[in-house]
Amino acid sequence: MRSIHHQIISLILAILCYWRTGSIFISFLTFFIGVFIDIDHGLDYYLGCRKITLSPTELSKDREKSYLIFHAVEYILFSVPIIIIFPYYLPVFLSYFIHLVMDCFSNVNILFRYFIAYRIVNNWKNPKYVEVV
Repeated sequence: MRSIHHQIISLILAILCYWRTGSIFISFLTFFIGVFIDIDHGLDYYLGCRKITLSPTELSKDREKSYLIFHAVEYILFSVPIIIIFPYYLPVFLSYFIHLVMDCFSNVNILFRYFIAYRIVNNWKNPKYVEVV
């Protein structure tokens, strides 16, 4: 999923959040989480290539290993108790959740990429490079 799509959706969510809660802080956090979760693509690129780049083309190329530590379905499960205790953070959770859903639908052939446990068990290998036994 392209960054601009995440920016647009996150901005819409942040505006709705502000309209509903009146909190600039929660609205900003909602936008921030929805957009900047992708910062792990830079880390992924650096760990895979030992170079730094800001090129979206380079950052989105598949590599043998996938270190996308912020893109993990498990974080959604861990967030549920936090949302129950602090429901005010629901928009932040939704921003993260929607970001992952958008990525999953745009990368439907590699859904396992979004399970950090799967990546750890397979030594961080990109699912495209994991042998099925």
